[in-house]
Amino acid sequence: MAASPPASTSVSTPAATTTTASSPASTSVGGSLNGVDPCGVLTPSSLPSAWGTLTVDADPAVQLGDGACDLSNQRTALAVGVTLYLGPGRGVQSLITTISAPVLDSVIAGRPVKMYDDAAATGTCGILFDFGPDQSITVAASPPVDNSLKACDVATTAATAMAPNLPPS
Repeated sequence: MAASPPASTSVSTPAATTTTASSPASTSVGGSLNGVDPCGVLTPSSLPSAWGTLTVDADPAVQLGDGACDLSNQRTALAVGVTLYLGPGRGVQSLITTISAPVLDSVIAGRPVKMYDDAAATGTCGILFDFGPDQSITVAASPPVDNSLKACDVATTAATAMAPNLPPS
């Protein structure tokens, strides 16, 4: 796992992503997420300072995957969660069957990803990095309560910041 990028790291904006209709084919041949720490791939210092003070909850109350780390601003309610999935049927193709929002193909920091925008129903947006049929890592975001940012803008910025810290897929 690579070291966290410095706080001055620039991240691409959602306008830099490419989005197309999702296909059932896997987007990668697979890599290994064994030993990856969800709190190590995305840190508060790698995110925009304009998001305010983000605190890390390395032991979220609701943990859907095999490892998770939540970052949030208690004052604004902006939240970003990183979830690691390991084991049979835990790859992106399996996970997208559980998402009710449309899932689109996209590219973040040169990596193919799946992206969903469920802001209208749940207030969240998520990006899924594919590491084969049995491994994936996701980042999901909720915007601040004042809606000064969109959920997918937050998720895209977070995914762009964490991409260099992920193993090859």
